[in-house]
Amino acid sequence: MNSLEAVFEIIDNNKCPFYKHGDVFCLSGKALLLDQKKAKTFISTTIIKFPYEKSSCRILIEDLSEILIKYKSVDRIPELKLYCSGCSGLVRLEYKGRQPNSPGIEDKYDIEVIESLLSNFSFFKVLDENDIRKLVPFLKMKKYNKGENIIKKETPAGIYISLFQEQLRF
Repeated sequence: MNSLEAVFEIIDNNKCPFYKHGDVFCLSGKALLLDQKKAKTFISTTIIKFPYEKSSCRILIEDLSEILIKYKSVDRIPELKLYCSGCSGLVRLEYKGRQPNSPGIEDKYDIEVIESLLSNFSFFKVLDENDIRKLVPFLKMKKYNKGENIIKKETPAGIYISLFQEQLRF
């Protein structure tokens, strides 16, 4: 199951402090509403690729995320132009089409294993097997070699784990 990403390019720039004309942003992910017996649950994954070595503008992140939420999936986004909500500057973006994204979880065995693993976490116990199956396409599989570091101390996850370990010592 290869996913797609929507490509947006800045076509007008009016004093934007972060980006310039021609900068490209790639949007991927999904927005899913799960209708459960007791409540409805909305799940959204939004992945936005920014020009390398440029700041991330939270206003533009929100604007692009709203597009994904509105259309539910990248393959439903129509041709459009949009203005960012603005701060001290303003940019206008144009939808340039779709392109293949990095591959997601493709192996049927991996999907079954992930479904089984997720159902063991308390966070996912409120979901039935069918809902968990719907979540799997949101995930990206990355395999690590034995002994390979997967979390570094200086990353947010590493800092969180260090703080958690300190709390356990008391």
